[in-house]
Amino acid sequence: MPMLPETVVATLAVSKIGAIFTPIFSGYGGAAVASRLNDCGAKALITTDGFYRAGKLVPMKETADEAAAQSPDLEHVIVARRTRRDVAWAEGRDLWWDEVITLGENGNT
Repeated sequence: MPMLPETVVATLAVSKIGAIFTPIFSGYGGAAVASRLNDCGAKALITTDGFYRAGKLVPMKETADEAAAQSPDLEHVIVARRTRRDVAWAEGRDLWWDEVITLGENGNT
């Protein structure tokens, strides 16, 4: 995920619960992301629907989907809305960041 307020929140939250946080460069392709997810046995991946770099769309959600297909231990892909474009969605696996945060604020986990 690019450096957004959500990146800081996610990093601090993961640290607070004592979990392991592995940053992955936003320029990696799906196979490189999958390799890193598999190496650490990741259960969740936090990404965005995409962002713009030098005027060009970087399709983060599509890369996350490619990586998820190659990562059997991955249970959830949490997606922060950045571009607000339509993206493919895997029911039961994919979650919107703002909805996950809202669940936490209401005490529902």
